[in-house]
Amino acid sequence: MNNRLEYPLTDSERTALRYILENGPAHGYRVYKESGLRTDKTVYTALKALKEKGLLEKKPAEEKRRPGQPMQNYYLTLTGLSVGLSISDKPWKRMDSLVCRWEDLFPFVFKRWSLFKKHGLTEEVMKALEWVMEIPAMDWRYGHSWVDLERASMEETFVNSMADLLRPVEARMNWLRLLHSDEKLRKRVEDYHKKQLEINEAFVKQQKDKVKIIAMLQEPEPDWEGIRKLELASLWPVIHARRLA
Repeated sequence: MNNRLEYPLTDSERTALRYILENGPAHGYRVYKESGLRTDKTVYTALKALKEKGLLEKKPAEEKRRPGQPMQNYYLTLTGLSVGLSISDKPWKRMDSLVCRWEDLFPFVFKRWSLFKKHGLTEEVMKALEWVMEIPAMDWRYGHSWVDLERASMEETFVNSMADLLRPVEARMNWLRLLHSDEKLRKRVEDYHKKQLEINEAFVKQQKDKVKIIAMLQEPEPDWEGIRKLELASLWPVIHARRLA
């Protein structure tokens, strides 16, 4: 992922976010001891700011600080994962470990990681993920709130991206072999292509109506009411496509 956007994070916030991205959920003291930040105050200030910015969340850890007192760890949110990837140095070279640590954030892809590797689709999947992970990062960068419903949009973007990236015939065959073995993913891909087909058919009808209108304009006295009806009908594909998007 590129660094074209200047994310509104301090250096200490960047360091803390990258540390949790690369090392998994952690409590503040561990971040202080291992991240390279100089003071515990700097660490806790950074972690608090990241939490307030929606990039981290605090949850009880499995280990305990002392009997009866659960320890609180900082976890990435999906937006935090996206932003963390965008500010990290070549994170895609460490995807095996990142996927293992954060598979619950984007299970649609991450929990299939071993299958993608098995079918020789790692390169295409990583390129698709670069596009997909820009969605929550861009929303966050421009102050838009993120909701879980938009996870479905990320999943559809992934399917769309894979369709564009699978250009060599052998890569497409690997994708089809994967779909054969994964019923849920196959159903999502089928739904996506059916929706695209519906949109395309609507646009084909629109173009046919436009041709009819041009032909009607060649008459000495055009049927203006008929033309008006065709013009109204020609707006439907655009409205329909927006509804399906």
